[in-house]
Amino acid sequence: TQSTWGKAVMSRAVLLFGWAGSLERHVAKYKQLYEGFTVLPFTRHAFVGMTVVHFPFLLWQYRKYAHDAAHVIKDKQPEVIHIFSNGGMFCWLAAQRELQQHNHNNQHIKLIVFDSTPSWFGSSPRDFALFFRFLWEMIRSPVGRALVVIAFPFICFVTLFFRLIFLQFIPKFSFNHLYWKNIISVTQNIPKVLFVYSKKDRLVPHTQCHRMAELLRSKRKELGLFSNDPNNGVVEVCFEDSAHVAHLRSYPNEYLDAIKPLLPQ
Repeated sequence: TQSTWGKAVMSRAVLLFGWAGSLERHVAKYKQLYEGFTVLPFTRHAFVGMTVVHFPFLLWQYRKYAHDAAHVIKDKQPEVIHIFSNGGMFCWLAAQRELQQHNHNNQHIKLIVFDSTPSWFGSSPRDFALFFRFLWEMIRSPVGRALVVIAFPFICFVTLFFRLIFLQFIPKFSFNHLYWKNIISVTQNIPKVLFVYSKKDRLVPHTQCHRMAELLRSKRKELGLFSNDPNNGVVEVCFEDSAHVAHLRSYPNEYLDAIKPLLPQ
């Protein structure tokens, strides 16, 4: 359905981009962090109900959710964006691409929270192991997990094949480079960016979240942005033993203490 871009409505709003396959009830507990704000959960995006039958429709579904998210951002003008895992990050970036086509800027955004994201996607045995673990954790049904086991060798083969093809014809091609470059591009002008991650995250290594924070901080210094802050507006909180996107559950007080000072007044 083709939608029109209406006049924006200013509000103290927070937009939550849930992790892949998350439901509204999964992110409901994060509303307690934002007293005085209207919290808008945005969930059920990529990989929802994934099976072999659904797979061809994933791209269409993903684009639809990104399109809807872009309209929410344009209409509600949220001051805070809270993103979970790479699933939420993909949707956020896709929404940003659509917003840029409508000459929308992010001046209304004062804080972005990156919870358990981003990570680097490679083709080493360890990277494939992480991807398998991601699918296993995300898909809970016995039938779905059986399909993962059956299909995973084929997925690995196709991934390696296309990587070799790309390297033959586009030597400088790198999905990771493009992914991380886009993240920096759409966040470099946001006053505050908070990275929350854990050393025991089994899906997104804490070293990669820290690396992204360093790159973003370096880019801001290069551009002379937020130079009145020693960290150029980039804050990191690394927990010792919380699970993927479960830092609030393990450390509720510390999580709140990290976000509260950064909230727009």
